[in-house]
Amino acid sequence: HELHVLFQLPCLHKFYESKPDDYVSHLIGHEGSNSLLSVLKSKGLVTQISAGVAQDGESRSTAGFMFNVTFVLTEAGLKFGDDGFGIVEYLFAYINLIK
Repeated sequence: HELHVLFQLPCLHKFYESKPDDYVSHLIGHEGSNSLLSVLKSKGLVTQISAGVAQDGESRSTAGFMFNVTFVLTEAGLKFGDDGFGIVEYLFAYINLIK
């Protein structure tokens, strides 16, 4: 089971050299201790997280960028939280922590 959370961003072509989307994807997808993944894994909720903007034309255009965070859920993760949004609450808490 996968959970996809999409964020629509403005066109980031002018930030090509600093790559802010790559920076954020590295932080969200980090696998070290105290990372979002390590916390969710320790609770038995997910097995994997990936984050970033795909390289295709639909995800990176002059109209905007689509930043995707994908969680591979365990059975417990699928049932976690009210209406299944418990994982999303962790994601937004982590984003708030790193901003």
